[in-house]
Amino acid sequence: MSPQRQSNALGWSVFAMITIICAAIVVNAWVDTKLTKLLSRIENDRGIADTQLVDLQERVKSDNEQETQKQQKPPVTLIPKGLPRILLTDAWLEHAGSAFSQDTIDRLPRANVTTTVAQRDWGISFDIPFHLDWKTEQFEFLPYNGINGSMERGITFGHPSLYCMNTCMIRRALSLEVAAPTTASARMKSLQSDPLNLNPTTSRIPGGTLIRYNAPGMCDDIAAEIITTKQRFTFATVCGTDQDKKDLEAVIKSIRLE
Repeated sequence: MSPQRQSNALGWSVFAMITIICAAIVVNAWVDTKLTKLLSRIENDRGIADTQLVDLQERVKSDNEQETQKQQKPPVTLIPKGLPRILLTDAWLEHAGSAFSQDTIDRLPRANVTTTVAQRDWGISFDIPFHLDWKTEQFEFLPYNGINGSMERGITFGHPSLYCMNTCMIRRALSLEVAAPTTASARMKSLQSDPLNLNPTTSRIPGGTLIRYNAPGMCDDIAAEIITTKQRFTFATVCGTDQDKKDLEAVIKSIRLE
């Protein structure tokens, strides 16, 4: 090959190499630009995703808190329309005494209806005295309440009364306490030996034995026990009036043992 041709070939080789290098630089720059844009888009999308995830987590947290608040919301006592009063449940009865005066209690009418208490777990049902107007501007009495805040071992019922010492408390004129069974003979022996002279008497009733006796203490009360093979039921007045004692007699006559 002639020197001229060798020189031309070398020139074209150099030109081609320069062209390739320039093309590579341009391609690399284009790739870098695209890659930068892609990375920027990925970061932007990641930011949007993170924001949406945070929003979703906050929404779930808010929904859970609202659901928890609903579950923890105390139950509402439903009071009939037109009677915006507080029902004297066991919890209220214990603390509402200061809201009553003796005059308020004295104005409450005597019972004029009866309502049935049926306790299958105890094996007994009976009728108790009640009046729909046993209420004040603030409070409304239920037909009966538990003893010491619980109906597990008995109830109180009958006409409301006010008992005051250092503080005042509401109580009911009649009560029923449920205890473990005993024999009628053993119970009579115990009552007869009491130094308070209880004068117990006994009689048979369908399903059990009825024992009546005086129950002196703070007041001149009376009591009646019904003894069955499963339970011992003690009905009594609680500092009751003569009318309360008559109400107790009516309760005893209505007793039905199961």
